[in-house]
Amino acid sequence: MATIISQINIQLSEYINCNDLADVKFIVGEKQYEMYGHKLILSLSSLMWKTLFFSGQWQETSKKGMVVINLPKEDPKIFEELLKYCYIGLPDFQKENVLQIYKKADYYLMEDLKILCKNFIQKDLCEDNGVWYYQQTLLLNNRPMIKFLTREIVQKSKVIFQKKGCFKGIHPRVIQKLLCNNRLLCHEIDLFRRICETDLGTMLKKFLTSLLKYDLIGTKGRSEIKATEFGSKWLEDLKKKETENQSSFTKAFNRCLTIFPRKTIIEQPRSYKFKKKNREITVLLLASTRHRGYIRDVFYSICSQGILPENVKLFQAQKKTIKKKVLNSFDCVFTFSYEPFHDSKEYGKLLCDYVDSGKGLVICASDSLRKNHVRGLKGPILGCKYLPFAPGILIHNQHSKLGKILNPHHPIMKGVTSFDGGKDTFHIRTPTIYQEGEIIAEYENGQPLIGVNVIKKDHQPNGCVVVLNIWPVSDKVRNKKSFWLPSTDGSLMISNSIVYATNC
Repeated sequence: MATIISQINIQLSEYINCNDLADVKFIVGEKQYEMYGHKLILSLSSLMWKTLFFSGQWQETSKKGMVVINLPKEDPKIFEELLKYCYIGLPDFQKENVLQIYKKADYYLMEDLKILCKNFIQKDLCEDNGVWYYQQTLLLNNRPMIKFLTREIVQKSKVIFQKKGCFKGIHPRVIQKLLCNNRLLCHEIDLFRRICETDLGTMLKKFLTSLLKYDLIGTKGRSEIKATEFGSKWLEDLKKKETENQSSFTKAFNRCLTIFPRKTIIEQPRSYKFKKKNREITVLLLASTRHRGYIRDVFYSICSQGILPENVKLFQAQKKTIKKKVLNSFDCVFTFSYEPFHDSKEYGKLLCDYVDSGKGLVICASDSLRKNHVRGLKGPILGCKYLPFAPGILIHNQHSKLGKILNPHHPIMKGVTSFDGGKDTFHIRTPTIYQEGEIIAEYENGQPLIGVNVIKKDHQPNGCVVVLNIWPVSDKVRNKKSFWLPSTDGSLMISNSIVYATNC
């Protein structure tokens, strides 16, 4: 059996990037390299390609009946490795390309290829490349990979941080990330020994003085820290091995321990004080749809927690563009789309100006944040300055519920204990979590359910964007269990989001 499979792989390898019997042509990169593929083989390896090929979105554009697809931003070498995986299941992994292959596998929904990438990194991770991998992963800005690599570094920390000069050429922000990681904070003395060898004394002195305070803020999901244990280990290590910065480091950490009590410090949840009561909030329901049942259902969800119905006004965005003066007269805007916006670019600019003026915006990601889709918003509102995570492709027919709650003390999660998206569970699959954004809760499949981005001006909150990765209409409209189930806390989540965005 194994011999037969190997023979099939050898035969398929002859068709990698081969024009024979090909029905797909990719134009890859700025230099427009031509690469060929076969729909059937590509569809078996990528859910995204299968959807695009057989839904009619990628149609025949040449006389030979071949689909021609332009991919000007793709790297030809990385794309060729994706084709190798599709045909023989084994790309040529190297330290320099494995993270880029993982990024593209994540984008094209190649789950098995992502597992192969993680297995390669797991075996290749050592004292020579551990910190380098961590830095490249931060640049990649892929949250699941950062979590995976952090876990692997923790498990192999005794090996990775024993080598002298492992931080040579590494950006200071990477070291700050390692220091902020609670699992490394109290246990890995070798990490601090290697940092002492670098020329970052001034930066680390300032950073260490606020290190414990950083962990007390409560926005990063920290558990508990033993300040006395951490301090004694740190000072003991400095005594064992003299360094050029020993005195400055000793003073810096002694100062940390005098600020905080020498006990186990338990993280305290952040307290939120709202300026406006629910009955005082004015809301604009910016709905790009003619469906009265959908609008009525969302309207009831908005008013479910004390927001007065007379304070909620409807504007149908598919008919015309709202005037800026009218938009700015409301405390919060709640928007979703089922039809194309009248002018999606203009609406994107208007919502940017609205948030910059210090107001709150709640976006339902399903359709509104679909990447390059006719129903989606366009313009600067889709950038990392405003959104907590990037737009992506729509996922449905995958039943999912409320999964991990990353910040249970957040006001949006007040009273929210369950959410069931129904049989379809319309939501977008985002490729990137932006650095400024905060994910409050996730689906069971790991995709973000609620994301928040607080816009700051002069280090003070000035506007807020909440993204609910849901289709806001409940199953009351259809009664087929295809939309989110009204027996769960979807209405509460919608109402809480509006109250938080208004008062942030």
